[in-house]
Amino acid sequence: MGGLFWRDFEYIPNCGSRLQADARDQAAAIAGRLDQAVGTGKRVLVATHTCPWRELNGHPISGGVEDILSAYSGNSLVGAELARRSAAIEFLICGHTHMPVREQSLSGIRALNVGTDYGYFRGVIYETADQSVRWIGEPVENVTPPR
Repeated sequence: MGGLFWRDFEYIPNCGSRLQADARDQAAAIAGRLDQAVGTGKRVLVATHTCPWRELNGHPISGGVEDILSAYSGNSLVGAELARRSAAIEFLICGHTHMPVREQSLSGIRALNVGTDYGYFRGVIYETADQSVRWIGEPVENVTPPR
């Protein structure tokens, strides 16, 4: 990789003993914040760094060693917590994989991966008035279609 990114290599070699615990802790923390938001009675917009469903990953999933990108970029336990509260969630955006994935409905929630990358800007604007989504920044012609 030509150098260290973030603190990835501090965690990856040692993650086997605590990966599931870390994933559970992340899901529990998000569930707590979601419950507070849902308790307001208002619709909720959710932004996560990691992908809560593999369909938002953007990386090819082959089942091989290269799938570390798939495993490291998501947390399906978060997806399960989101699904439990889907009736109150208006929209979800994630982006950890740096690979955009077009909007789709997952567990009854409109979701997409903004997929911006180093040196490029890409984002979305969510219009609350009509629940529309507009992509901004780098073009998304090569955005991965829903699988």
